[in-house]
Amino acid sequence: VIGALVDDFFIGESAADRPRTIFAVGDQKQSIFSFQGAEPEVFVDTGRQYAFSARAAHALVEHVPLRYSFRTLPNILKAVDAVFNRRPDLKDGALEEEGLLHETARAEGGGMVTLWPPIKDIADEADPDNWPTEPPQVAMQTAQRRVAERIAREIKLWIDSRRPLGPRGRAVTANDVLILVQVRSVLFHEIIRALIQAGIPTPGADRLAVATHIGVLDMMALGDVLSNTADDLQLAALLRSPLFDISEDDLLALAQPRAESERLWQAMQGSTIPSVVAARETLRAWRSRLDFDRPFNFYADVLYAGGALKRLRGRFGSEIDDVMAQFLDLALLHERNEQPSLLGFLAELRSRDVTIKRELAEGGSGVRVMTVHGAKGLEAPIVILADAATTERGRDRRAIYMRARPPLFIHAASEATHVEETREYKADADAAQLQEYWRKLYVAMTRAEDELYVTGYMTKQGKVDGSWYEAIEQGLAPLSETLNDAEGAPSALIYPADRPPAAPLQPDATGMPPVRSALVLDPLPAYNPTRVVRPSMVGKPARPDRVLATRLEESLDPETARQAGTALHALLQHLGKVDPAERVRVAAKALETLLPAAPEQHARLATKAMSILTRPELAHLFGPTSRAEVPFFAEARRGAENVTLAGRIDRLVVEPGRVLIVDFKSDANAATTPSEVSPAYLTQLGLYAMVADQLFPGHRVEAAILWTSLESLLELPREALAEAARGFTMR
Repeated sequence: VIGALVDDFFIGESAADRPRTIFAVGDQKQSIFSFQGAEPEVFVDTGRQYAFSARAAHALVEHVPLRYSFRTLPNILKAVDAVFNRRPDLKDGALEEEGLLHETARAEGGGMVTLWPPIKDIADEADPDNWPTEPPQVAMQTAQRRVAERIAREIKLWIDSRRPLGPRGRAVTANDVLILVQVRSVLFHEIIRALIQAGIPTPGADRLAVATHIGVLDMMALGDVLSNTADDLQLAALLRSPLFDISEDDLLALAQPRAESERLWQAMQGSTIPSVVAARETLRAWRSRLDFDRPFNFYADVLYAGGALKRLRGRFGSEIDDVMAQFLDLALLHERNEQPSLLGFLAELRSRDVTIKRELAEGGSGVRVMTVHGAKGLEAPIVILADAATTERGRDRRAIYMRARPPLFIHAASEATHVEETREYKADADAAQLQEYWRKLYVAMTRAEDELYVTGYMTKQGKVDGSWYEAIEQGLAPLSETLNDAEGAPSALIYPADRPPAAPLQPDATGMPPVRSALVLDPLPAYNPTRVVRPSMVGKPARPDRVLATRLEESLDPETARQAGTALHALLQHLGKVDPAERVRVAAKALETLLPAAPEQHARLATKAMSILTRPELAHLFGPTSRAEVPFFAEARRGAENVTLAGRIDRLVVEPGRVLIVDFKSDANAATTPSEVSPAYLTQLGLYAMVADQLFPGHRVEAAILWTSLESLLELPREALAEAARGFTMR
């Protein structure tokens, strides 16, 4: 804009047509290069160049300093001036040669700055000659956690005591507080944790990494355990998560003592601990759905119908809503793949780096916790600088340095790799970083409208040299009031020493907008859910006493038999796409994961899968016109009731004019004629055929059972299938 105005001086036809005054707009004190790549030195130098060009064209150039603040009370602005004008390095960082001078546009007076002494990390009292034999009586907390809990206690006290907020005439609320940190370090997460534990409303972090968020890790642990019950570590973590919240004592009683070869999942099956019994039944119900539900449907049901989201919210606060929404979006995106599966979704999620940027600009959701970068342009009545005692030392990971003329890039990843000729460039970069450090302090202090609080934590050495806290203390200490605790130690430094009292609370001044009238909504219509019917579970077995005993072998226990059947299904699903020369190796490797608890079954299952895949009469089932594990959802009616049919077809072969549905069965006592087939199996395949009629109009739909024990295909009459599915119709 300035350049265009300067150009006009040389284009106008007469002096009268030319603009006579140029105003430069901008505030270099708030320029943060690492925020949006803005260099304040370039702004200042460019302004000088344009001013010189404008004066050469006989124009009047007027520099208008931005001194007025429309948000901040006068005492805070005076504190900013006192801090930055006291030290030359701070003044240089703000690029103000004549010093800072602020005025306020607010009509009220007052404002205050409070310094809470930084909390020092406690040094470990370790004696290498006398190792401790008992745990300490009091657990030692880190300085970051103690700072976070102190901040949470103070905010809780303000809210509960209805402390008046400056000149506003109302009580402090959670929406009034903005907590700023320099970086998202341990302290950042400790503050959010402390706020949630204190029951203070907070929207959580402004940036959330989805795949590494603890709530998503719990969801992934659930998927790992349900897919592989031999994963003891993930199962233990899952039981301690908010999903089940089993105590440490109950987990220890479950895990110890137990046999060396006994898995934690197996120990759960015989446990009588109430919390473990409840977790076992929930996990068993969720595990029974894996063969039918896609990742999105499964996790959505766990989070909402299963109440997992409510339990996670109680532990992690409202930020978990955004995390789980993104988690479900990723699950839905995964289902666009050709072969969506729970294991595939978990593997894909672990390979991705997804970060949510949440907009916390507006108040109304509780205490906001942000970085100074993220808060640039925002404001709040109360601002707390939580890590003011830390410095930039150790944060610079710069490895590339640039010389301007002639252009030259210099690589030096550490101090030791610099040489004498490059140290001046490192010194320039360090000086620029330090100047930006002080400009961030200016941005942080000027976010406060009424009250500013400054605190932090120190390392075990206990130094605040070169930090924000030191600079603020040096600038304000001579003009402040010192408060001491019961032991006589300084507990706070309040600027200014002479300050007006807070305005008394006005009647009904709660800080919340008044409710003008009660909100009356029409009653919701009665909830009429559509029942989900699984074709494999509709019919009842002819011999209930043989339901589990007929799986694979009579000698196998029911759980091992079920796992072995699932493993064989998986081999038949995936080995057809593997090079025949590699199938034996791949099968052996896969079975280590699919069936870790029964290694003695691996050789038999691998041999069985190879035999089925190489039989000439079964080749068309695994050819290019076939597809494995085809899921479906279909709207149907069962009598007068609307239902949703949900299932997964083991194998689907589509040929010109013909569709063949194949279901794998691993019963030891396989039927050799259609009349011997269980009615439950007939109903299952009859419903599959009814759905396929809708999906493939104009094709003849047939169904068959592949008996893995006999390695033979038994085709079923269409009439028997239709009779078994009688009572169901498609909608």
